Amino acid sequence: MTAVVVIADDLTGAADSAAAFARQGLKTLVLWGAQSLPNADVLVFTTESRHQPEADALCRVRDVIQRIGALSGIGDSMWIYKKIDSTLRGHPGPELATVMDGLGVKRALVAPAFPAQGRATRGGRVYVHGVALADSPFGREVKTSDIAECFAQESSGKQVSQLALAVVRTGPKAIADTLTGDADGIVIADAESEQDLDQ
Repeated sequence: MTAVVVIADDLTGAADSAAAFARQGLKTLVLWGAQSLPNADVLVFTTESRHQPEADALCRVRDVIQRIGALSGIGDSMWIYKKIDSTLRGHPGPELATVMDGLGVKRALVAPAFPAQGRATRGGRVYVHGVALADSPFGREVKTSDIAECFAQESSGKQVSQLALAVVRTGPKAIADTLTGDADGIVIADAESEQDLDQ
């Protein structure tokens, strides 16, 4: 039975995600196009939508959702991971909202930090090697460093809240208390290190 489904917006991100699972000994497959769904522990889809117009990107995401909708375990024992770019390129807000709506998911945790590449999240803002995202070379494609602003504008009116670095570093219980509240929507997690992401 498939335990994890990853939906990435480009092949590089799909392959990187797949490699992490495969290194743990899980049968992991990367899929694109209209291939049939094989039996695997982890299925990683690439929509190749990052550089497409938003309407086309969302159509590709909906196609993947239709394909995985028949898999057993959706909403029960299956984890859904929407891979986004750590510098928020493409259509991260609309694509995440489409996945959430299509699969009936009420809450998503967004953690775009990528410490190995010098990309951190502090105070809900993305920094690249210490420079605010909008002021970095990626600012040509992404006009804001504020993740909540990016997602609030683009995520179909879903509530956006923040999981502050101080809470992350307090430990799993504090994080769980934050994530198990009554509010649905998108939770933006701060992280500056691999340890923060592990938490």
